[in-house]
Amino acid sequence: MPTPLPAPALVLDQRGLIVEANDLAVELLRRSRDELIGRAVAEVVEGAQPDGAPLRLTALRSQQIDGTILCLLQVAHGDELAEDLVSYFDAAFDRAPIGMAILDADGGYLRVNDALCAMFGRTRAQLVCTRYNDITHPDDRERDSELARKVLNGELDAVQLEKRFVKLDGSIVWAIANVTCLRDEAGTAIAWVGQWQDVTAHRAVEGQLRRERDVSAAMLAAMHEGFCHIDGDKITQVNDAMCQLVGWTREEIVGHSWPYLWVPEDEIEQQTLTRERWQAEGHGESEDFVLQRKDGRRFNASITSARATGPGGKSLGYVVTIRDVSQRKRHEAELARQATHDTLTGLINHRGFQERLRDEVARCRRHGVTLSLVILDVDHFKHVNDSHGHPTGDRVLAELGRRFRAMTRGGEHIARVGGEEFAWILPATDGAGAYAAAERARRAVERLPFEGVGHLTISAGVCELGLAGDVDELHRMADIALYWAKDHGRNIVFRYTPKTALHLEARGDRKAGAGEHRLRVRAMHALARIVEQGHPTSDGHAERVADLAAELAERLHWSPAAVRSLRDAGVLHDVGKVIVPKSTLLKPGSFTAAEWAQMRLHPVVGDDMLEGVLSDIQRAWVRGHHERWDGRGYPAGLAADAISQGARILSVADAWDVMTSVRVYSGALAFDEALAEVRRSTGGQFDPSVASVLVELLGEDAVARAATKGRGEPRSP
Repeated sequence: MPTPLPAPALVLDQRGLIVEANDLAVELLRRSRDELIGRAVAEVVEGAQPDGAPLRLTALRSQQIDGTILCLLQVAHGDELAEDLVSYFDAAFDRAPIGMAILDADGGYLRVNDALCAMFGRTRAQLVCTRYNDITHPDDRERDSELARKVLNGELDAVQLEKRFVKLDGSIVWAIANVTCLRDEAGTAIAWVGQWQDVTAHRAVEGQLRRERDVSAAMLAAMHEGFCHIDGDKITQVNDAMCQLVGWTREEIVGHSWPYLWVPEDEIEQQTLTRERWQAEGHGESEDFVLQRKDGRRFNASITSARATGPGGKSLGYVVTIRDVSQRKRHEAELARQATHDTLTGLINHRGFQERLRDEVARCRRHGVTLSLVILDVDHFKHVNDSHGHPTGDRVLAELGRRFRAMTRGGEHIARVGGEEFAWILPATDGAGAYAAAERARRAVERLPFEGVGHLTISAGVCELGLAGDVDELHRMADIALYWAKDHGRNIVFRYTPKTALHLEARGDRKAGAGEHRLRVRAMHALARIVEQGHPTSDGHAERVADLAAELAERLHWSPAAVRSLRDAGVLHDVGKVIVPKSTLLKPGSFTAAEWAQMRLHPVVGDDMLEGVLSDIQRAWVRGHHERWDGRGYPAGLAADAISQGARILSVADAWDVMTSVRVYSGALAFDEALAEVRRSTGGQFDPSVASVLVELLGEDAVARAATKGRGEPRSP
């Protein structure tokens, strides 16, 4: 029972049965508390006989917030006691911490307490002049009227509900209402008694929590990544994306313990170790997981895990996200493959070859077995490109790749390491075995013609690992053997052995140096081709510039050796463009300042790259091919005779090819238009002596040489 009352009191349930009695009630009714509980109040009151004299007792009742009824007892023959009980009831009514009111049968307020006035934001006088429905929220009135009708019809004993009232200032107050109908002896409704508890703040907290839950649910639903909440080792929550990712339903996943449904059996041990480490650290992230869907298909997954904590640092389990990264892993694997494979032939490229060679040499030495290296080169391949064009040359190289691949055994590696040069790694094969394999390759190439070209031959050099001190020496010896095969008639295989080594060493320094230089030149030529492949509209540009520069040098009375040197430099003049992004090379509009700055660096980069490949004078030609006669060129801003003549020749040849070729940023000029542009630029961009030779070479009446249609402003590459 609540706070002790100075009067006999009973607490009744809604059926009218006693559920509690205070000591004064026990004394008045002369029954123990156990005898009173569970009996009807009318039964115990009517049977009471204090002091042997018959008494008549009456009860004042009040509905409580929890649905029980507080009943105060008074002795009928004592007016003074009755007045005291009434005063006690008045005090309990007026001072109750919750709102209380008595209303007439039509819902008009007759009596209200202070708590109700405070709750509804009105004075007693304002409420007494008001009807119950007048301050009920409009959206709740229809429901209230329906419930009141059911009470009046006897369908309900009382009304308990959560509803809204409107205060004078227009604000809304939420309250839990308990309202009981009072009836006379005939059963006619004469009044309503009610209690109201303000739950506005509670509702606001609930609303905020509900909104937070809704936001959280919306965020989880919108996530593309799978989400799990794990408490202990059990999954308590997942989002739709997680179900779609792994193929199990939410009902199948929630409640499941480690190992989870999507962990493959052969991955459990490793993933358990990772999970334990992450739990110890409180977080973790990795893209190296392999998971399994319900249908058995596996996928690569990126998983993050983080400990969740509440107020005071209380652990709330772990939040885990799972993302399918299979497509990205495949893309990365393909990029890695492309980085180590030649796109034209499908064979390993130079980078991949170097990695495989070092790995295989280390493995063979670790296991005490031998290894051999074969270097193969297509004889007179330049003639194929010159006579049939680079596309035909590419088809020949692709066919060579297919033939070589068909001859390799398991564990062997064959690579395209240069333009027309291939390398073959043969683990567990001695020099004699490698020689026999190279001879089979030579015959396979020689025997069958190549479409559109006819028969071709190859030369090969062979060296066994036991003759070399390290990987570099092995490669150098095999290349020297190839050089000697080329030098002794081609279409042969030459093996580097201790016996032949004595003969080779007699001229070794010169031959080795020549071989190494040839390798470097060949590598630079391959790089120049790669640069042109990155700029499709420049295909063949370097060769055309080199040929035109050589012809101009001949007309300027250069020696044959100097002409050959200039032609070599011309082929490599743009090799420095390897630093320029493909997006810049293929840009159709004007360059930005930053792009121009990068573009102007390519002659300097080319000069640096060609150290040890070209002579100093050749490198100066490459470095200066964008200088101008009037000093407005780059990279050094040299003018007139300060620019080497080779650079001035390359400048004219380069500009002519740009003007007469279709570029991303412009069309090709007609022959006459290009010739007129050369004349206008003479003395400004071009050396007058070189420009005049070009005009003489082309001829005044060479209109028939007009190239592709369309006019565009020339722009130096």
